[in-house]
Amino acid sequence: MAAFEREIDMRLVGLQALVDELGDDSSNIYEEFRLEDISIDALVTRVDEDALQDRRAMGLDTPLIGDERGIYNWFARNFERDPDGLYQSINTPDRDRELVETLAERGYLTDNGDGSLSAVEFPRHIELVAVEFAASGWRKPSAHLHSARSVTDEQWLVIGAGDEAEARESREMFESSGFGLAALSPDGTLTRIVEAVTDGADNEARTRALAEDIYAEEVF
Repeated sequence: MAAFEREIDMRLVGLQALVDELGDDSSNIYEEFRLEDISIDALVTRVDEDALQDRRAMGLDTPLIGDERGIYNWFARNFERDPDGLYQSINTPDRDRELVETLAERGYLTDNGDGSLSAVEFPRHIELVAVEFAASGWRKPSAHLHSARSVTDEQWLVIGAGDEAEARESREMFESSGFGLAALSPDGTLTRIVEAVTDGADNEARTRALAEDIYAEEVF
């Protein structure tokens, strides 16, 4: 017998279990997360403490937000570029000139000594985990996880505890996809069946942007 009839019931029981089992002490969870073409039941964040300490040691502990990130990304894509090329390509050169100076003062841009600037690489310290609940049928939740792979480090499908036997029969499918599989009990216990493969997001630039937005929310 299925442990849950509706996915909404799984969410009510399972959100805290996701943080406890898939997250850490610094984790946050975003329910019904949406980002352009991505739609998932939950996004769990994890903090890579080593990466965070490395970032702080570099003096880059304030997040990049809004136009700051856009300008930083321009330099990151165009190594050792003369900033005049940026000013000539936009309609607000004076404002962006100030932002470039601010980013250089904060340490996100470095002067190469010849008039050009380079973006300073820094570690992404927030890991992103996508979760889909499946009370019945796996095709749609699996499709959502495939889409979320572009911006998340791990993807998990959570089923009801009563569906474990059928899920174990499909173990090879989950292992080949890299998705994690876990079973949720009505008491909130989350049991891992297949471990997720953690190999980074497919689109690191997009993931970094999302991580910076999340970091900004936490800081401010």
